[in-house]
Amino acid sequence: RNPEQTRAAILDLCRDRYLSLRQLSHLLERQQETLREGFITPMVNEGALELRYPESPTHPEQAYRTRRASGT
Repeated sequence: RNPEQTRAAILDLCRDRYLSLRQLSHLLERQQETLREGFITPMVNEGALELRYPESPTHPEQAYRTRRASGT
């Protein structure tokens, strides 16, 4: 799976629901660390994903959801 496909899959899986890194790792059959470093953190930083606990980025139950486009 190429990076664009992985990004698209993450956005699709996280649409309208929060998923943890563990859940995403299982669903995508990828290592948690690979997902965090290569996809989740960059996607959060660029605003594609939002945190369930934005005030606590290292929260033990942290999860991610696709950020809705403003105005929709």
